[in-house]
Amino acid sequence: MKKIKIIFDNNKSIVGGDKPIAEIFSANVYKLLGFIKKNKIENRVSVCLTEIFKQEGVAELQERAISKYKDAIKCGSILEGIAVGDKLIKEISEKKLIEKIKEQFDLKIKENNIEIIPLPSEMRILDLVDRAINYNPPFEKKDKGFKDSVAWISILEDAKNNQDITYILITVDTIFNRAELKKEFLTINKNSIVITSPEPIEEELDNILVLGIGLEEIGKEATENLNKDISFQRELEKKMLESVNEPIHGFMAYFPSATAVSMSYPNWKKDVVNVFFRSANVNVKNKINQDTFEVEAAVNFGLTYSGSNVVSDDSASSLIYPINVRSFNPSAITLLGEYESSRPKYIEQRFSLSFSKKNGFKILGIE
Repeated sequence: MKKIKIIFDNNKSIVGGDKPIAEIFSANVYKLLGFIKKNKIENRVSVCLTEIFKQEGVAELQERAISKYKDAIKCGSILEGIAVGDKLIKEISEKKLIEKIKEQFDLKIKENNIEIIPLPSEMRILDLVDRAINYNPPFEKKDKGFKDSVAWISILEDAKNNQDITYILITVDTIFNRAELKKEFLTINKNSIVITSPEPIEEELDNILVLGIGLEEIGKEATENLNKDISFQRELEKKMLESVNEPIHGFMAYFPSATAVSMSYPNWKKDVVNVFFRSANVNVKNKINQDTFEVEAAVNFGLTYSGSNVVSDDSASSLIYPINVRSFNPSAITLLGEYESSRPKYIEQRFSLSFSKKNGFKILGIE
C-alpha cells in the first residue's frame, strides 16, 4: 500500500487570515486535512513540517503578535485564542504572550496530527557547511538559503529511512525546483520527490494513490465551464467589487481595526467603480457529495476607475496578484498598494466555490 508524506514549507503552512494565532495553519493545510479525512486515507498520508520550518513559523507569529501588542485591545481578533484564564490581553506580559503562542502552535500540531521531521543529525551538518561554501542548492549567492538547506537535509535524512514512502514538498520557492535537488533525492530514495504549489495537491493525491475520483479532469472541466458561464462571472464581479471597496478584507487581515486599516488603505482602491471578469483557473479541493465538489478558483479581473474608460488587455505589467493556479510564479506576486500611484489595471483573487455539473457554481467564500 503506497504511503505519502506531504511537507509544507513555512510560507504555505502558516495562516495569513484574521486569526493567525487561533488557527495557526493556513486554509491550504486545513483543506488538505479535510480531504484526507473525507476520503479516509489517514493511514496512507502524513502531513508534515520540518523542525526548522516549525521554528520559523513560531518565531514569525511571535514577532507579528508582539509588533501589535500595544494595539491588542483594538485588534482583538488577531490575538483570539491566547488569553490566559479570564485575563484580558492587556494584562498579559510580552513574555507570557510569546509562551502562549508556542503553546498554541504545539496544540494545533497535536490536534491535527502534524508530523514534525527533526533537524539533521550531527553528521549531516557537515553537508550543510559544504553546501554553504559551494553555493549548492538550496543555498544561493549572497548567502541565501540557510533555512531551506536545513529543511532539505532534514527531508533527505527522513527519506533515507523511509524508502517505501513517496514525498511531496509543498512550496512556492523556485529554488526547490532545481534539477540538482530532484536528482540528489533519487540517490537516497527510490521514489522521485514531487515539488508542487498547494493548489493542485488534492489532485496529486488522487492520481498518486489512485483514488479514482478524477479531480484533475473535473478541475479542467470546471475551468472551462467557469470561463463560459457569463451569469456566474457577473456574480463574481459583484463579489469582487464589494471586496475592493471593503478595506478590511484580505490585504489588511492582520489589522482588524478600522483605525489600523485607514493607515494603509491604497488610494487607488477608492477610485475603483467597476471590475470585469477576464479569466479563471480552477483546482478541485474535495468532493462534497456524489455530484458536487469544493473548488478553488483564481479569478483575474480588470479594473475600471472613476473618470476613466474600461481598461484594455494591453499590459500585464500592472497585474496585481498574477497567480495562475496551474502555473504559479511566486516571484510575480505584488503586494496591494505597490501600484498606488499608477493604478493597477488587473487584480487576481481566489474564491472558494462549489461546482456541480448539474447546478453549476456557487460562491462559498473569498480568500
